[in-house]
Amino acid sequence: MGIWDNLNTLKVGAGSNPEDINRQTKDVHLQKSNKAELEDIVLINDATMRSGGAPIPDSGSVENTEVSDSTKTTIIRPSPGELLQVMGIDAVRSGGSGAVTYSLYLTGESDSVYWYYYSTTDSNVILSGDSNYFAAPLYLTENLYLEAVSTGTFDTVDYNVASVKVC
Repeated sequence: MGIWDNLNTLKVGAGSNPEDINRQTKDVHLQKSNKAELEDIVLINDATMRSGGAPIPDSGSVENTEVSDSTKTTIIRPSPGELLQVMGIDAVRSGGSGAVTYSLYLTGESDSVYWYYYSTTDSNVILSGDSNYFAAPLYLTENLYLEAVSTGTFDTVDYNVASVKVC
């Protein structure tokens, strides 16, 4: 299958599907005999605004994940070939009383990093930079994604994660 196969339905910009592009280009080896294919990959990435490290236009979204227990739950995980920059995270608790602790983990293939926690009695919490948070841009890939654990008394917690796709 050639690089251009199955890409003719994609549009420039946010209309492009990173999974399709990744599937078509991931098996090309870095070798001189593949020079033309490698040049095509650069052209495809430029045309779909997947190069240069900037956000892809019109690619912002808010992902919502509802949890109802204290199980570690994936709250956002990019598709293969995607790179997301997280812009903001909040948690909205319904029901229950007392403090709830919101713990966020950066999870890889086999391990997790305890990245953030916040304990409060508030029902709507913005999870942002403070002493419990690594205040830097947060980039996620298929193999490095965000999980959450909510502990305390609650009926549900809705995690909302705002992100943009980055090239």
